[in-house]
Amino acid sequence: MKKTLIITTSALMLATLITGCNTPDMPSLSKGSDSQCYSLERKIVQVDEYIAQVDATPASQAGEFQAALGNARYSRSTNKKFMLRDAKKIKANYEQEQRQLQCKTK
Repeated sequence: MKKTLIITTSALMLATLITGCNTPDMPSLSKGSDSQCYSLERKIVQVDEYIAQVDATPASQAGEFQAALGNARYSRSTNKKFMLRDAKKIKANYEQEQRQLQCKTK
């Protein structure tokens, strides 16, 4: 039993060492503009998600939705129309910053 366990463990370790790791490395985000581009891209995605959520919310419940979120990051209004307008302005500002930094967009 011990021989089988030792042989199996040795074989697995040898197979692991022989195959190596052939996965591509993660891109480095330590460069200033790259990390800023990544940060802006994340912010744009978050604003897009917020816009989609507000758009799917009935106008009569927009105020409750805003109160449930608990943050007024994109809009302080409780009116759906104004919430969408404010969020789209913020998204446009982020996209303008992306263009100024010459970020590659998808």
